[in-house]
Order: sequence, then structure tokens, then C-alpha cells
Amino acid sequence: MKKVIALILMILTVVSLTACASTGTHDLANPDRASKYSDNYAKLTTEYGEAEFKEDAEYGTVLTGVAVMRILEFSGDSKPELYIAYSDGTKPYANKQQIYGFDNGPYEFFSEYKENLDMSEITTKSSADKKGPCICLYTDEDGLAYLVVGEDLSKQADYYSYVTVDSNGDEIYNLVKIFTEYDGKQLPGKYEYIELTGLTKADAEKIFEENENVINSIESQKK
Repeated sequence: MKKVIALILMILTVVSLTACASTGTHDLANPDRASKYSDNYAKLTTEYGEAEFKEDAEYGTVLTGVAVMRILEFSGDSKPELYIAYSDGTKPYANKQQIYGFDNGPYEFFSEYKENLDMSEITTKSSADKKGPCICLYTDEDGLAYLVVGEDLSKQADYYSYVTVDSNGDEIYNLVKIFTEYDGKQLPGKYEYIELTGLTKADAEKIFEENENVINSIESQKK
């Protein structure tokens, strides 16, 4: 009997640890935030479809639909935002991006032009020999995330984050500004480069696996 009880306790412990690992991958710390992110994801997939890995005559292999999802902290308030890259149908690959916030009201951060740059359009190339664009996400040593853009990231990169205070002293996170320019070098921290064209199936599967982690985290934490 004791052996049976011990076995049951061991199984329950493993299940508990597995649940913690799956739900704690991305801690959203607020069920309302998780619900808003879930609603936003559902809206985009209804309009643009799920993430897909496809063949294209011009670009070779491409990611399309709601292709990339990441939970990162862009605004400097230690509360995570949802990054999404998707295809709006005007390109054969995922060509649009947004960073979706909750604490100052849900909206797309990249909904405006700043300094003649449309931040919603993905144009960054990882190197000059790439025909198509890629996403470059940078997280500094303090955990603050930035979107990195540039015509050729091997030569020049601009790091974008957020203005956090308006003229009334209120915190806002929907204005983009240049953080720094670091010519030809990389700042210390973590970089994630996500090719949207010319990638392998294995590359796509890794991206989709992390997308699934994000989706599971959101769904498990919402009301």
C-alpha cells in the first residue's frame, strides 16, 4: 500500500512540475493581460490565418500567416508585451509586425510613422545578400527588449524602444524612438534573428515551437 501511495505521489509531483514548466514559460502575471493577448491573437489568425511554412516562386521558402509570436518586455515597466509578425496578404511572407500592450490600454504600438519609417512594415535584412527581410529582436542584459532594424544588419543597426512619459508626465508606450546606433557591432545581450524567407523546414519548426510556447502560456493564464 505504501508503495502504491508513493507511486501516486511521485506521479502527481511530475504532473505538477510539468504544469509549472508549461505555464511558467512566459509569466504574464495578470489574467486580464493574458485574455487581451489571446483575443488579439484570435483576431489576427481569423483575418490572416495560422502560421505556415510555404514554397514561393520568388523567395523560395517563406513564413506566412501569423508567423511569429514572442513575449518580451519592451516598455521598461517589467510587464511583458506581445510581439507578433504576420502576413497581411500584400507579400508572400510575413511582412507586418506589432507589439501589443495591455497596461496602458490595448493597441498596436507600431501604428504610426516615425521619422518617415513605417514601423509596422518588416524591412530589415540580416545581410546584404539576403533578398528577403528578417526579424531581429534584441534583449539587453537587464531584460529590456528592442526591435533592431537596418537595411543590412551586418553593417548598421538601429535599436528601437519606447518613450515612456508624455507631456503630462503620464507613462505611455506607443511612441518609438531611436535608442542607439551601433555601427557594425553588436551590443552585449541576447539576439534572435528570424528569417522570413529562404529558411529550412527545421528553422520553421523551431520558430513555430516557440510560438506554441507563447500560445500555451497565454491560454493557461487567462481568465
